[in-house]
Amino acid sequence: NFVRARWPDAMPSPGERESLRAAILRALMVAPPGPVVKLLAETFRIIVTADVTRGRCWPDLLPALCTAMQESNLMVGKEQSPVKTANVLIAVHTLLKPYKYFQNPGVEKEAAPPELEAIVKALLEPLLGMLGILAAGTLAAAAAEHTEHVDSAADAAHHDQHQQLGNDALLHTILKCFHHTVAAYMPVALVPS
Repeated sequence: NFVRARWPDAMPSPGERESLRAAILRALMVAPPGPVVKLLAETFRIIVTADVTRGRCWPDLLPALCTAMQESNLMVGKEQSPVKTANVLIAVHTLLKPYKYFQNPGVEKEAAPPELEAIVKALLEPLLGMLGILAAGTLAAAAAEHTEHVDSAADAAHHDQHQQLGNDALLHTILKCFHHTVAAYMPVALVPS
């Protein structure tokens, strides 16, 4: 509610805005699953709407998201990184969601907004890397399911199934990010050459 009531007009200085944006983004990246993530994601959405979609004034966001994606626990290992892949994908999804619909529905063939082009250019490669890892995990799990032996331990099967559910949820979020990117526009970075 603090951010909703005060962002961006009641924040006194650009330095204060920058430090608050960075702190909220960092907190979102490392927050444990639960209600805190939802609150931070909503706060992030308010800031993104004001500062990226309308104001185009958060130059550090894309490099920070790209770094977070590369440092996430999916990419470097669960024990080695405090950055949660699910939270990074929530941030990317939140960033892309405003572009799901045309900005000007009256125009027959509207070009992708420049900020969407910049987002896709910066985040496409790390998103494709995550997609490849998650898709490979899903394919491996499907293959293992077909070749599973009767004498396998129930605990190991339950752990693998739980891990696969998490993998599938991440894969679903990445696919939603791609959907929001191309639902109304086709950014140049995604056009096959």
